[in-house]
Amino acid sequence: MSDHPPHLRVVSERSSADIQHEHRLAELRWSLVTLTANLLRVTRGAGRSWEIVTQCIETAHAYHAYVQAIGHLPPSFEIEQILNLKREFGDFSSDADIDCGRSMLVAGALQFTASTLLGQRTQVAAGQREMFEGERLIVQARERQRKERLEEERAARTPRRKTSKRPKAKPKRAKIEL
Repeated sequence: MSDHPPHLRVVSERSSADIQHEHRLAELRWSLVTLTANLLRVTRGAGRSWEIVTQCIETAHAYHAYVQAIGHLPPSFEIEQILNLKREFGDFSSDADIDCGRSMLVAGALQFTASTLLGQRTQVAAGQREMFEGERLIVQARERQRKERLEEERAARTPRRKTSKRPKAKPKRAKIEL
């Protein structure tokens, strides 16, 4: 036997460029998500405003590292995917109307917030309409679910009558004599 360990070689179907792209995109994803989440929290009064500048610089460095490694800025669809709430938010209920209403409510609230910050009254109103429409869908779906539950409970409580296979005889009419 040889005193030297066998030479192992890692073989991957992904190229080093693909691996580099994934690595740089993951760094960018983290910095963008962290910055965006903090900005949203600061807007609602609960974030860490003192970290915004540092997070902006980290995000700029992540963009720069991406461009240095890949040769161009990330495509807009990748940035949109990173910041897309539907990716994380997903479906939480078994009712499509509730999920749709929730998505509308959140989208409307984000529209309302951004437009309020920019002083865009028309867009503020559009955000409010979307929030209220989302709320309406949720309330309607909850009411429908409540009625369905009540019907199921009634059906479970009401005993079913046994039916005989023989048809019931018609009651005989009493004869009235005059």
